[in-house]
Amino acid sequence: MDALEAFERHRALPKESLPIVSRNLKEPLFRIKVDPDLPCNWQHFGRASIFFLDDDIVLKLQNQYPVAQLNLPSDEMLLLISLDAFSAGDLEKKTLARLKESPCPNLVVEFDSREGLSFSERLTPVTAVWAAATKNRRRRWAVEMTSAFAHLESLGLVPSGISVQELGIDRTGRLKLIGFATSPRRPTNTTDGDEEELGAYLRHMNRAHQRLACCLYYLLSGIDMESKVMSMTMTSAEELKTFRGTVRQGEYPLDIEASGVAEIIQTAWMKQSGPMTNFAQIAEVVRGALDDLGIEQESELPPVFTQAYYQSLDSRCREWADAQVLDPGWMGRDEYEAECEKVGYST
Repeated sequence: MDALEAFERHRALPKESLPIVSRNLKEPLFRIKVDPDLPCNWQHFGRASIFFLDDDIVLKLQNQYPVAQLNLPSDEMLLLISLDAFSAGDLEKKTLARLKESPCPNLVVEFDSREGLSFSERLTPVTAVWAAATKNRRRRWAVEMTSAFAHLESLGLVPSGISVQELGIDRTGRLKLIGFATSPRRPTNTTDGDEEELGAYLRHMNRAHQRLACCLYYLLSGIDMESKVMSMTMTSAEELKTFRGTVRQGEYPLDIEASGVAEIIQTAWMKQSGPMTNFAQIAEVVRGALDDLGIEQESELPPVFTQAYYQSLDSRCREWADAQVLDPGWMGRDEYEAECEKVGYST
């Protein structure tokens, strides 16, 4: 996991939890000079650093590590991270442009975006509010989550990186996905295209189905399977092997709250969903199954935020960005690549 993911998750990881190789590395440079008193939530290592402007807005700043002689493996790693950050920024802009043409109420709202920095609405992690939510609300969140997956798929994105940590709740109680903007793209031709490209697409789709299943299971049961696996990697390799075998064989005993969608979850965990099962179909099945059990209705929630509300936040972002001082040491992509070549790192 890198700092871009930490931003999208809106949470910080303690420095001591990071791999040793990532500690005590060079400080990143930002496009703007940052007020040291600005509340931050960042990993200090990766493609971006995250700051909270206020209760409504999140600021993401692209990390740019100093170009130095390649004396250590970490030096080359930092250059690669910085270059990848430019590519990630380009992908994000393309995704956001698509979303402006085809918006979805269950995807985080992004605001003003400039070279090296961007803004989004601030959400509450679903893990912070799940316990206090009613079962009907949790089922509603499950429906909203699968609808968001379906919408991303309709835009040609494969949301293979979404996990429980990418699920946020806005102030009206509605669920939204974050961390999807750099998702892999679906090939133009999924039948007769390049064999390597198609193979990568199928792997991403397989993973996306598993991620949806994990998110769906958490929203209904409160059990985060990915966290469960991570905790096992820190304890017993044998226990982890047994657990994975049970899951892959479809024999993991699901919580009763997920029984209505058990087939979807187990099929994904067994890696049998297949590329022909699209997320729109899954979303329809999930809604039908959970409607029968009881689901929170739109009329029970506060009104959705208006376009004027989001426009006001966007204006605040622009005003804030216009007032900032640019860091003269920041380099554009071409300049940074040229400096990398000077120290022997080829792009």
